[in-house]
Amino acid sequence: MPDQLMRKLDDVLCLFISSSMPAKTLSTDFVLEPNHPSFPKTGLIYRSVFKTHKLALLHKSLVLRVLGDMDRDLMNEIDLRLRIALGL
Repeated sequence: MPDQLMRKLDDVLCLFISSSMPAKTLSTDFVLEPNHPSFPKTGLIYRSVFKTHKLALLHKSLVLRVLGDMDRDLMNEIDLRLRIALGL
């Protein structure tokens, strides 16, 4: 979402990220390994799974801080799985 639009909205769309690995991943999951080139920018400490089928719309006052950033390569991986999760 472009930053200028974000400032105008009261809510943010969040997706679930966890360092607890499931026994089986789904086609909507993306596992980010510490050796992935995008990992350092994320602010994550451990191997993590992005679960794009678990979305939540939250009021932005509930967001206490930004952990890190996602570069274009990582965003492309997440976008691909979001399309699967949303049937697009």
